[in-house]
Amino acid sequence: MTDSSSDGTPPGSSSSERPPLPWAEVWKRFLPILDALVVLHSKGLVHGNLSLATFEFSETGGLDEGCIERLEAQAAVQSLPNVGPYTAPELALGTGADDPRVDVYSLGVILYELLCGRLPWSVDLDPAALQDRKANSKLPNPKRFQPDIPLDVLKVLRAATSGSPQIRPQSGVVMRALLGPAGHSVADG
Repeated sequence: MTDSSSDGTPPGSSSSERPPLPWAEVWKRFLPILDALVVLHSKGLVHGNLSLATFEFSETGGLDEGCIERLEAQAAVQSLPNVGPYTAPELALGTGADDPRVDVYSLGVILYELLCGRLPWSVDLDPAALQDRKANSKLPNPKRFQPDIPLDVLKVLRAATSGSPQIRPQSGVVMRALLGPAGHSVADG
């Protein structure tokens, strides 16, 4: 069973814009997603086709039981990924399928969506224009929608969604370590 956000939108839904969530709520929802990817990457697996809808939440707000097993099974049978808004631009070029940084890109888009209540790029763009925008354009400023984003989070978000894999954190493990201090500030405050 899945829960709903305060506006009634299921947390895995990305079909419509919703109000931005406060950082503490974003961290509560994002941390289990990030930790699931840490487990996947620690096992040497790359999913390659993540989106917010990939993750189902329990009534308590955590990921549902079986999430890790589903991610592992999906990673084992990945074929060509889609070229949607969560997909790293290099995958559309046929490269990077075994690089954890493709999942880091997806995590960055998921984090942006949770923070801003919308995806960074319009889903109405044709696939080629979308891939060009992701590869060559600067991330739309999330502070426009969520002015209270901690600076450390903003830096990691921009790096994670870079069109260049070399700029992204190397894996979910590294991204988790970089975001750790921001999460501690939520737990402490």
